[in-house]
Amino acid sequence: MSTTPEASPRGTRKVRTTVVLVVLIGALAVAAVVGAGLLWASKPDRDAQSDVTCWDGKEGPEADCTEPTGVAGLRWVYPELTPKSSDCKALRMPRGSDKQESLAFACDVPLAGDEVRIVYTRYPSPEDAQHAASKKHHNMPPEEQDGREIYRDRKPHKGRWHLTSVYLDHPFSVSVEASTAKLRNLALAELVTRSPEEIRVRPGE
Repeated sequence: MSTTPEASPRGTRKVRTTVVLVVLIGALAVAAVVGAGLLWASKPDRDAQSDVTCWDGKEGPEADCTEPTGVAGLRWVYPELTPKSSDCKALRMPRGSDKQESLAFACDVPLAGDEVRIVYTRYPSPEDAQHAASKKHHNMPPEEQDGREIYRDRKPHKGRWHLTSVYLDHPFSVSVEASTAKLRNLALAELVTRSPEEIRVRPGE
């Protein structure tokens, strides 16, 4: 009668060690696959994040949003502008450095029992806007405020006080003319305008 030889303790330990290693490697592989899946699932879609709504309602990458143009663009930057009102009239402006025309409207606005004149302008370029403001105010040093330069005359011209607020990086400016310096400053303080970040891209986008 034959008998089966007994396995040695050393051989049993080797088998158990191999089984444990195989189980651990398998578990690590499964964890790696699951982790990679979760990582890709949680990774943001860059293309979706890059889409914004431009000032004119078009959607796409922010780089594709242009500077506002035409009357609609001027009204986007200065929402209180009412070009068809009887209190507003279009102005003829000198051409810019690239021979393109500027767009401007002058509006008489009641304020604090008086009346101020506000001129809204869209220039061909930011450089044209800044040059015009500096020239109008005789190259006086401007104040810089929230992405804009503000020129305030220190004395009246023909009995009227003037100021101009011009964007640094966008081709828009607004000028105010009033009977007193206080009224001029009040008109600017109450004027509704877009922040520089909202010129080309709609807020909240």
